[in-house]
Amino acid sequence: MRRRTGVWAAGTAALALGAAALLVAGLREEEPAAAEGVEGVERVDVAGAGDHTTESVAYRNHPPAGGPHHPIWQNCGFYAEPVQDEHAVHSLEHGAVWIAYEPGLDEAALEPVREAVRDRRYTLASPYPGVEGLTLVAWGYRLELAGADDERLDAFLTAFAGGTDVPEPGGPCHGGVGTPV
Repeated sequence: MRRRTGVWAAGTAALALGAAALLVAGLREEEPAAAEGVEGVERVDVAGAGDHTTESVAYRNHPPAGGPHHPIWQNCGFYAEPVQDEHAVHSLEHGAVWIAYEPGLDEAALEPVREAVRDRRYTLASPYPGVEGLTLVAWGYRLELAGADDERLDAFLTAFAGGTDVPEPGGPCHGGVGTPV
C-alpha cells in the first residue's frame, strides 16, 4: 500500500511540476517564430499599448512601433506625404507593417517599396523625416535598412504583415483615414 501511495505522490508531483513549467513558458515573452529568421530585427517596448487617445503622443521611437494611438487607423497603401504617427500605430495594432522611407528618395529607389505595398495586404509606406533609407515597424518590432534592395525587406513583411501577435489581429486596414497614391 505504501508503495502505491509513493508512486501516486511522485506521479502527482511530476504532473504539477510539468504544468507549472508549461505555465511559466506560456507567460514568458518569446519572439514570434517569424522574427527569428530576420537578422537585425529589434524588439521595441510598446508601453500604453491599446490605449486610444485623440491627443498627440510623445513616442520614444520614431517611427513608433506601438503604444497609445488614435481611435481611427491609417488606411494601408503607399503615401507620398508623411502620415500621422497615431493613425499609423493603430494600423500596426491590426497587424500592419509600416515602411517609413527617407524623404526625397528617387522613384527608382521607391519602386520596390511601391511594389511591396501593392502586392501585400496590411502594409503601408510613407516618407518619415529623419529616416535614412527605410525603417520597417510592426507592433513591437523594428528593422532599419539602407534601401529597398535589402532582402530583409521581404522577409520582414512576410514575418509581420497581417500578423496575429498584435492586440487586434485582423482589424481593418481600410476604411480609416488617408488616401494612398
